[in-house]
Amino acid sequence: MTQLPPLAQRTGVFNDYIARQTEVLVVEEKLLSFTGDSFNVKLASGAPFLKVQGKKMSLRQRKEVSDMSGRHIFSIRSKASALLRLTFVAETPDEKQVLEVKFSIGKLIGTKAYVTFTSVSGKEESFTMEGDWRTKRAEIKDDATGAVVALISRATDAMHLLGGVQTYTVTIAPNMDMALVMAMCIALDEKAETK
Repeated sequence: MTQLPPLAQRTGVFNDYIARQTEVLVVEEKLLSFTGDSFNVKLASGAPFLKVQGKKMSLRQRKEVSDMSGRHIFSIRSKASALLRLTFVAETPDEKQVLEVKFSIGKLIGTKAYVTFTSVSGKEESFTMEGDWRTKRAEIKDDATGAVVALISRATDAMHLLGGVQTYTVTIAPNMDMALVMAMCIALDEKAETK
């Protein structure tokens, strides 16, 4: 397992989900779901972590993220004013926006997005998410420090594709909010589906 250096301070929005050590999440996307894109998120140990449920009839491709007890943590959707689904926002159940992901339109190969949120410390955070789904890799970096906060890779073997499942692994640095990183990954996946 790749070890990422810890961030200098706890960074994120959801205190209960801040990694204490380098964590690896395994994300399985159910490609043939009746309710739209849905994901099961597990820790590398196999323990269930989060559930992501797509809303099929949603105009903005809304996805609801819940913990394993069914408690709704946040929703992510494309922004109403965003043409071509270039901007995604995450909102708490009381509809408070906690994250914005804006995708660049000037990149010919790969994907680049700018991520902003206010951390638990009150600090305005700015990250860049960059990668290429064709090479099956992406990384998320803190703009202020250059630190890699997460690495995303996608498996595309025949067993996953024939089984109707797409699998991602997400390696997350200590002191980073794992739920917030999942919101970034969902936005990246949604953007990749629009190409």
